[in-house]
Amino acid sequence: MAMNGDAIDGPLQVSCRPPAGSQIASVSSLTIQRFTAASSYSTQGLAAATDNIEGGDARKLADLPGSSVSGSVSEMFVNFTLSSPSCSDQGVYKCIASYIERGGTLTNTTNDQRNFTINALPGNVTMTISPVTSNRNFHLYTRIELVCEGFIGGQDSGAEWHWWYNDYEDPKNYNYTDIRNDPSTTSMSLPCQRRQVSRLTRMVTLQDDGREYSCRVCRGGSCSNAPFITIGSINATGSEQKEHVRRSDIQAQDNPYYTQDRPDDSEPQANGDYLEPSAICRDSQFNPYDTLQEDYETLDKAELGHSSSYAELNEFSSSPDPNEYKNTGM
Repeated sequence: MAMNGDAIDGPLQVSCRPPAGSQIASVSSLTIQRFTAASSYSTQGLAAATDNIEGGDARKLADLPGSSVSGSVSEMFVNFTLSSPSCSDQGVYKCIASYIERGGTLTNTTNDQRNFTINALPGNVTMTISPVTSNRNFHLYTRIELVCEGFIGGQDSGAEWHWWYNDYEDPKNYNYTDIRNDPSTTSMSLPCQRRQVSRLTRMVTLQDDGREYSCRVCRGGSCSNAPFITIGSINATGSEQKEHVRRSDIQAQDNPYYTQDRPDDSEPQANGDYLEPSAICRDSQFNPYDTLQEDYETLDKAELGHSSSYAELNEFSSSPDPNEYKNTGM
């Protein structure tokens, strides 16, 4: 018996013939059966060739979509082909061969079987966001949860989830610790697949206004992406906008160089103080004043139209005292 195919690279092909190396005088019958979910886990005949039926040519025992048979007892083989197998077609396939060896008079019967397993790949990834709001608009610092769910393949391990966001420019990887993956479960509809949920939880900032988020799941070199979800407007009062400018620990969430630990090569300020503790960045070009300006640009771009105007914010930020940023827990 021979078998090839995994439902990804091509069709399933099962070949039934007497054992290799046997000195065969004649073959009386060849039968291919299976025991799968598609057969309700009972034995199902697929193909057969018998010396006294239809001239010994191969015939179908089950009329399955996309199936074909070939061979005969005179050719000493029967082939069964399934063009597009699905998850329910995985299981045990059996070859039963009855034959007489040269110089013999007794009929020998052999049973050989193979297990067919689908090589399932990631797919069908969807993405949702909660809480559900009109046009996905949120108030500043609202905690939101982005949820991706999809097939991760047939194994519990080996799949990797990746998150990223599109921040007005090129997509950026999102690699922070507020991502968690639920344990995977077996799919009821597709027994060769497992499903998993990946969650990203964060507090929205002004930088989330109009930002796009997405995720993907990969196994080996095969990946499946979820469509981007776009955040709507981020609403805030004037005082909240000012507070957001001051809270650079929130701003640091969006800096890919952010770390809560001071790097070994960090340089002290002129008076020996460090910018402590949470705004220390690996980027030697990082300037806390730059993050303030980015906030103002974000406010201007969003055009939120709240009680505190851009000019008022600009006045608020003008000529900041450098000492204000020392040991303040940015």
